[in-house]
Amino acid sequence: MITITKKVEYSLILISYLSHHSNHLSLRQISSQLGLPCSFLSKIATDLASAGIIFSQEGKGGGYKLNPNWRQKSFYQLLQALGENKALVDCLSHKNCLHSSTCSLRRFWQKIELSWRRQLEDIKLSQIK
Repeated sequence: MITITKKVEYSLILISYLSHHSNHLSLRQISSQLGLPCSFLSKIATDLASAGIIFSQEGKGGGYKLNPNWRQKSFYQLLQALGENKALVDCLSHKNCLHSSTCSLRRFWQKIELSWRRQLEDIKLSQIK
């Protein structure tokens, strides 16, 4: 089965936590409250901000907050933002494969990956509680 990385797990925890707060929160606050490493949360927050899932405000009273449109983002978009949307098998990740021209499994893997991707696109972040 596919394994969810700590990066994805912590990003979902961060999104869930922010969804219960309407004010800006500092990463130190969040880290302390959740018991997650602040430096790792900082990297995750940068990726989520680049994807438009959260935004930051600098200065006094600043911190992180969910973007108003975060609920419409899909789980697949989250994976993309974190760089975790990897192919199921190497031959689908645009790497040169010695067997690509004669491989009888490529279409099989493509079908599985397409189905998996569609399912992940159907799961919206709004389903996080």
